[in-house]
Amino acid sequence: MWVKNIKKEHGVGFIAIQETMFSDGTRIKFTKYWGNSEGRSGGIACLWDPGIFKRIDTIKHRYFLLICGTIKGVSERVHVVNVYAPQSTSAKRVLGEQLKDLEVSREGVWIFLGGFNQVRSAEERRKCIFDPTHVADFNSFIYEANLSEYIMNGFKFTIWLDGDNKLSKLDRMLVCDKFWGLWPTATLRALPRNLSDHCPLLLSTTSSNYGHIPFKFFNAWLHKPGLDNIVRSSVSSFTFAGAPDIALAGKLRCI
Repeated sequence: MWVKNIKKEHGVGFIAIQETMFSDGTRIKFTKYWGNSEGRSGGIACLWDPGIFKRIDTIKHRYFLLICGTIKGVSERVHVVNVYAPQSTSAKRVLGEQLKDLEVSREGVWIFLGGFNQVRSAEERRKCIFDPTHVADFNSFIYEANLSEYIMNGFKFTIWLDGDNKLSKLDRMLVCDKFWGLWPTATLRALPRNLSDHCPLLLSTTSSNYGHIPFKFFNAWLHKPGLDNIVRSSVSSFTFAGAPDIALAGKLRCI
């Protein structure tokens, strides 16, 4: 079982779970852990903080669970689609068409998250069978649905199998342009695994500003032709009126 979160300024606002190992989700007492808001479809489950997310509608499917609602500070409806894709290639294609049709039929902000059982490039697999047809299908779905994804930090892969010898990035979060426009500085991180062979993914929409980025210089740059000219040109073109320490920081940034 693994978890994916949408985080608001007040804390974690939404949790999506796949592989609960219960075909009958009523056997899990989610209210013990977090309030009384939940949606379930077989082995897929969603929980949310009712103080942040207000549910309007739910669509249950064998391979996904759609929760539609509103979030404080967002004027449009937000659609969270918890996906647990099938193994079959043909079934994945059918699922992709269904998800695209859903997105087109409803106005609002969209995020698709979960286990897609596909990768986007050969670099997202290690010591596993790589099928370029699957990659083409998945990338076509993402392109046609006009979705994007944030750079994932923490780990490169999200699942370890066969004694941690087979690695893949099968889990991800895909967002629409409106989502990206609302939270352009959101961060995505793969967290360490504990009891599962999947990494939990944490999407934080809270902007973290730790001040100016420190000046960095790599030794390898010293071997680049024309480095002296670039530095001299940057220094000679830099102008600033103010405190010396701020001027130095600005000059280094200019370089």
